Amino acid sequence: LREERYFEGSTTNYRKNRTPYVVRWNISPVHDENGVLTHFVSVQQDISDYIESERQSRLLARALAASHAPILITDLDERIVFANKVFSEVTGYHPDELIGNTPAILHSGQHEESFYADLRRALANGQPYRATFINRRRDGSIFYAEQSIAPIHDKHGKVTNYVSIGKDISERVLRE
Repeated sequence: LREERYFEGSTTNYRKNRTPYVVRWNISPVHDENGVLTHFVSVQQDISDYIESERQSRLLARALAASHAPILITDLDERIVFANKVFSEVTGYHPDELIGNTPAILHSGQHEESFYADLRRALANGQPYRATFINRRRDGSIFYAEQSIAPIHDKHGKVTNYVSIGKDISERVLRE
């Protein structure tokens, strides 16, 4: 401000009741026709909700990554947008090989098409789907996964993604 230049930044302010809130500031100098600084115009935007949303998003991302269950998230076109480390370990695929592909990359050929039709029908109706999948790892070996797949809704109730949380039950199936 001493240099009479534009300033942009953020800070924590306090309400009259002493509760904090975060603002983003844009401060512009205003000069008269002779180039003399006459005042500043400050525009502030309360970004507290945005900051909290970002904090929650980072927490959720860390929780998904730390989970001991294989977790996969797809978009509406069934393209994989997230796979945690455990999912990669179980399937043998590196996350970079999964992102952008569909879960069909895991199809073993041991399910009837009606199995996948039931899955798609449930999800299209906004219903979760739970089943034991016979999948194929990257190395070609078969594994059994007990999976729960559920739609994720936005604040308006529209489905935006699907999340699959699974459990490798291969040892149990082989014992049985």
